[in-house]
Amino acid sequence: MGVTGTSAANLLAKDADLILVVGSRLQDFTTSSKHGFAVNAKILHLNVSAFDGNKMDGIALQADAKSGLEALSSGLKKIGYKTSDAYANKISQLKSEWNTEVDRLYALKNDFGNVQTQILGTLNEFVAPEDVILCAAGSLPGDLHRLWRCELPKTYHLEYGYSCMGYEVAGALGAKLAWNEGEVYAIVGDGSYLMLHSEILTSLKEHIKINIVLLDNSGFQCIKNLQMAHGSVGFGNEFRFRETESGRLTGDITPVDFKKYAEALGVKAFYAENVYEFREALHAAKQEKISTLIEIKVLPGTMSDGYNSWWRVGIPEVSNCDATVASHSEMEAEIRKAKAF
Repeated sequence: MGVTGTSAANLLAKDADLILVVGSRLQDFTTSSKHGFAVNAKILHLNVSAFDGNKMDGIALQADAKSGLEALSSGLKKIGYKTSDAYANKISQLKSEWNTEVDRLYALKNDFGNVQTQILGTLNEFVAPEDVILCAAGSLPGDLHRLWRCELPKTYHLEYGYSCMGYEVAGALGAKLAWNEGEVYAIVGDGSYLMLHSEILTSLKEHIKINIVLLDNSGFQCIKNLQMAHGSVGFGNEFRFRETESGRLTGDITPVDFKKYAEALGVKAFYAENVYEFREALHAAKQEKISTLIEIKVLPGTMSDGYNSWWRVGIPEVSNCDATVASHSEMEAEIRKAKAF
């Protein structure tokens, strides 16, 4: 659930009278900035940390998550507790509706270029159950959190506590060292990739194969979208040349050949023009014995959006931009809706 969650989870959470929170810090993304639960909902924490276990006026059950769940399950069985048929049907209906939405996003097309959610869907369809998907920053974690369908434990690896840009390649190397059941796929945007990709060389030296799927949208487009959604016209987040006359980064897109870039390090690299070539490149990469990189361009703004959630983003109260001032007023109105803890 939360800012990067599904409509099914968020709608169920908003309607629940009791929330069992297991091992969570209840941070902004998880709680939709404290908008995720009904005002009168009771919160029951199962957490080893007393600090986290007392958040949001909850009741703390200080225990290990696994043993705590086993104890609660045993207690519920003793009293014969059972979910009502009506509630079970509601869950089933919301899940079915969400699966339909995922199918729609995975099939989205655009005449002007590749859609990010369709590329993810193609990759999700291709990977084997034992393969690992790994990601860290940008819009991709939101897409994966909402849309990715994994079949086995430990095959979904997401570092999103601090949105560590540059974690992906190094993280993939670590994941491969720890997991030898299948292929490891690091999916990364060009912005995060440029932050840190040097562990590719380590993977080659150590004969440890990782696969990098690089989605190039020519910038930090996730942050640009966030800026524009809150009254800004966007600033400094596209990879453009600085113009001489204006002194601003509003020139042409700076072209980067990521395929050649990776080949120079010794990686087996591929460039995919479209989803069909991407599928072929995935098949070819799987046959390789050394680390691989697949570059594919995606259209900015073609990631998934939020579902029944809200995120409190700091917006200036004073600005010469009317849209920013209006967005600040909207933020303050939303803040007043949340329960004060």
